[in-house]
Amino acid sequence: MKKKAVSGIMLTLLLIDMSALTFNIKPIKTEPTTLKVPDDYPTIQEAIDAANPEDTIIVSEGTYAESNIYVWKAVTLIAEGTVTVDGLYERNVFSISAPNVTIKGFTVKNSNPEYPGMGISLVGARNVVVEGNTVTNNYYGIELYYSVNNTIVNNTVTNNHEGIELFYSQNNNITGNNAENNWGAIPFHRSHNNTVAYNNVVNNSWGAIGLRESHDNNILGNNVTYSWYGIWLNGSDGNNIAQNGITNTEYSIGLDRSSRNNIIQNNVANNEHAIGFKNSSNNVYHNNFINNTEQVYIEDSVNVWDNGYPSGGNYWDDYTGEDANGDGIGDTPYVIDEKNQDNYPLMSPWIPVEETPPLWMQWWFRAITAAGIAVLVGAVYFLKKRKPPTTPPHPQEGTDIISVTDE
Repeated sequence: MKKKAVSGIMLTLLLIDMSALTFNIKPIKTEPTTLKVPDDYPTIQEAIDAANPEDTIIVSEGTYAESNIYVWKAVTLIAEGTVTVDGLYERNVFSISAPNVTIKGFTVKNSNPEYPGMGISLVGARNVVVEGNTVTNNYYGIELYYSVNNTIVNNTVTNNHEGIELFYSQNNNITGNNAENNWGAIPFHRSHNNTVAYNNVVNNSWGAIGLRESHDNNILGNNVTYSWYGIWLNGSDGNNIAQNGITNTEYSIGLDRSSRNNIIQNNVANNEHAIGFKNSSNNVYHNNFINNTEQVYIEDSVNVWDNGYPSGGNYWDDYTGEDANGDGIGDTPYVIDEKNQDNYPLMSPWIPVEETPPLWMQWWFRAITAAGIAVLVGAVYFLKKRKPPTTPPHPQEGTDIISVTDE
């Protein structure tokens, strides 16, 4: 019995020891590597499937007939030279669902030209970078669907039905793209807190930038020209529309059932209808309205058309009032209708005033400060290195002084 008990105890200890060993095994983390197409894998999809997260896939120059490429892990896809991915008119070319993906430098074309063919599709994606691609001949060029915190930058999106579309997507950055010859360039649907900035939006047959039920977005510094409508808001509140140039459109800026939007510092010129509102209430000031056939079209709307005195309102090239005191603001309001007027119309086009940086940020102040610090450090160093003059010690009290004399 005693031997059996000892054996049982030993077996139990052995099993516990093995269990501890099993649970302490840690997976070996692989370092990111680079895979090449077609050197390592013949297709882009096979390279993605074989890659580990954070790997880079270099696609060599050439044309690749691939469709429905599914990017389901965090990889970086980079085109080396001119790389065309032809979707052969299937549904999609690239579909991205993983976070932290980068796709850069490709020509992506020929998804299904009918709905819902997509050149580059982001579905539930986060922190994806789509940079420097040419996306053409698709129904949707670049589509963001329930996607957050992505960057769409410096792409050329042309000859698609919709260029760059956002649907239920938030906190995305759409910057520096060229959206040309699409039916609709950059439409939003129920998408909030996004930035659309410094894009070139040209020759889109129906519309340039359109927001439907989309709130708190920044539409900043875009060049919009030769479209049916320039910037259009429908059921969209709290957006900032600032510093855009909008020319040669049928309707440059239009808002329907949209309020609390700030429309400021835009150049609106050579349009059939400059700015219009229907059932909307917004802030409109520091804009330039020049050479438009109709400056304002309005229906059931009351807007604020100036920023008070002395900030002023808008520049209207058909304003006929005077400026007796020379303060740059007209002495009489620019009357739009019985409920809307610019109380402080500007006498000349609005030009943004470049703010002077504070003293501590100016280069000359920094240079003088740096020189002063250098002199101070040098002086301290010099004083520390310098030794004080040596003097003979004074005799202590009670000590005899012995003088040596010649005998």
